[in-house]
Amino acid sequence: MEHPRHTDFERSWDPGWDPDMGRAWRVVTTASGVRFVLPVRGVPWQRPIGLGIAVLGFVPPLLAGLVTSMFWWSPVWSLIRGQTPQAGQGWFGLIGLLFPLLALRLTAKALRFGLLVAFGHSEVEIGQRRVIGWERWGPLRRRTAVETGDIRRVLIEPGLGARDGRLCNGFGRDLANLVVEREHEVEEKRKVGLAFAYPIDLIEALAHEVAARLGLGVATEAPEPTTEGGSRTPDEAAAERVVRPAGASGTLTETEDGISISLPALGYFKGTKGLGMFAIVWMAFIAVFSFVFVGAFTRSRFGGTEIFALLMLAVFWAAGLGMVFCAVRSGRRRGVIDVVGRDLLITRQSVGKPVAESWAGEEIDRVVVGPSGTEINQKPVLELQVWLKDGVKRGFFPERRDDELRWIAGEITAALGAGKRG
Repeated sequence: MEHPRHTDFERSWDPGWDPDMGRAWRVVTTASGVRFVLPVRGVPWQRPIGLGIAVLGFVPPLLAGLVTSMFWWSPVWSLIRGQTPQAGQGWFGLIGLLFPLLALRLTAKALRFGLLVAFGHSEVEIGQRRVIGWERWGPLRRRTAVETGDIRRVLIEPGLGARDGRLCNGFGRDLANLVVEREHEVEEKRKVGLAFAYPIDLIEALAHEVAARLGLGVATEAPEPTTEGGSRTPDEAAAERVVRPAGASGTLTETEDGISISLPALGYFKGTKGLGMFAIVWMAFIAVFSFVFVGAFTRSRFGGTEIFALLMLAVFWAAGLGMVFCAVRSGRRRGVIDVVGRDLLITRQSVGKPVAESWAGEEIDRVVVGPSGTEINQKPVLELQVWLKDGVKRGFFPERRDDELRWIAGEITAALGAGKRG
């Protein structure tokens, strides 16, 4: 396969990259093998995102310092003025400084990662025993390694904005990652990334170069599936329609120009997938905890320690009330799904006014079931997803059973297909 030339990327890559090198990477011979040095990424959103990550890294120590300042500020201020802390201030308060100092570790990690994203580049080193992926910028570096004997194949993995093996017209649409797949899982990971967010042509060429040196094959793989079942035609979906599962709460009514599916509210416990019960246990624990501590505070002198404890209790109460509100909203949610000809209308109502969303059939790419982004006991919570042709996804009804969601998705897809054929 012919390697990409620098001129192919001169509009998007660092103009300081030497075009006389002939390829879009440099090859450096090392003591144990060879290293491919890729150019600095020229992605437009790369530096703002990287610098944003670096700045956010300073938030944890600032928050920790602010929360614990009631303990350490007085003795520290006394030391700054050259005085000995008074007995009421206490040297013990200086222990509060440990919290912001410990949080600086998170700051260091975020700062390194953010700067590597903003200004770094990837390097892939192939040695006799290991394949190593590097992210470098000056003295900063990040390393991932895998034993050569444990590599099963080399993968070209479409980057951000890719779905179902296709690249969208959106964020990171032309990018890909170079990944190797292990024969065995290590720390629950089978894939190891070597180079990230480079043009897909460059990654393809580099993947074939790496695979040739390792004597392996190359495969192009879509990212982790964002939907169940992938993209299907209306005829395929109609042939695979799921029978309404036993115990499903939804009811389907056929109309002259489509279908209507009514979804009643499931209730506080059934419609929250465990969140409602967890919220009750949380609130009960915080209530007992608050009773014990407030009783102890009333019998002692009220000072900085007591104020800090009350603030923490307030945070726990706010978290519990937030979970209760989410559980109530999920349990009370009901909806109606209408397919009218070639159009789709979804109406939901929980706490507050009903919310309706509609799309013309020409806008819809597919209706499937996929992960909502929330996990319970390390298991993804699925939702009904409407994918539009411009790459936008809308998710609905995560409180419903998985088999019921698949049934609903199949009925909607079949009805939309019938409307298009009609």
